[in-house]
Amino acid sequence: MSFKSELEIFRNEANEAAQFLYGFLAVRALASAHPRVLKRVNTAPLFWATTLGSLQKSAFIALGRIFDNDSPHNIARLLGTAEDLKIFSKEELGRRKQETSQNAAEWLEEYLARAHEPSKQDMRKLRNQVRDWRRVYEANSKPLRDRFYAHRDLTNDAEELHALLASTKVEELERMCVFLISLQETLLELYENGREPVIGQQIHSVHEMLSTDHPGRSAPELVVKQVREFFQDDIQ
Repeated sequence: MSFKSELEIFRNEANEAAQFLYGFLAVRALASAHPRVLKRVNTAPLFWATTLGSLQKSAFIALGRIFDNDSPHNIARLLGTAEDLKIFSKEELGRRKQETSQNAAEWLEEYLARAHEPSKQDMRKLRNQVRDWRRVYEANSKPLRDRFYAHRDLTNDAEELHALLASTKVEELERMCVFLISLQETLLELYENGREPVIGQQIHSVHEMLSTDHPGRSAPELVVKQVREFFQDDIQ
């Protein structure tokens, strides 16, 4: 499968993981901070317990599809396709730009002169960042995904589940999801526009997203915005 196809699959997976996680966190945060939100949630407790449980479970399963090497499309496979640096060459970038622009001859030469051609070191930096997040996933999230969500083990009890949930830090999950989305956007910008593959800092806190009025454009920001709008009349 081509790099562009793998990148699109990865985009969907990363956005799904973030939507599930941040939808769950936003409802929980608002219900905790605003009594009227909690009262509204408690008008349909079974529905909201089902919804929040499903969002939580789906987030861990989506992260498993991204990080587990036995998944047919995972983050390692994506980076493997990106190692063919020829697809990021100025020659290939120019060909792609010519296919999508009727007046490319007027600006393409100057554009390509400023474009970044990635090196093996560029890709090594991205791999090292992914390696670090894989270690975090395998230490804290993978046990939950494997034992309680992907394969139900009837010998597991509630105490063990709560212990594993407690060891999985919320901020860690937030930062992980935002990193995955940023990685996809960085690789897309490199492929389509020849921009240097550097992953910058981005907002990751659900509490910060809930407290800001800017519309946002990422999956986490958009789902948090919609949750906040849904409960707007109950937020004091």
